[in-house]
Amino acid sequence: MHWTVDRIEEGFAVLITDTGEVFSVPASALGPVAEGDVLSVLPDPEETERRRQAAETMLRSLFSTEKP
Repeated sequence: MHWTVDRIEEGFAVLITDTGEVFSVPASALGPVAEGDVLSVLPDPEETERRRQAAETMLRSLFSTEKP
């Protein structure tokens, strides 16, 4: 999927997807971008798995019947 930076206004980047959806994100979250830049969005399987494992660990600790 690609997002095109349509414009930057009041600290927000207005993005348009390949399907024409429009949304805004804080420009600071994107790093150095300019109007007309095309951004690629790709899944990150390694980071997904890392976060999934961290969430599972947290849930297990919250519902553990063991006493500290």
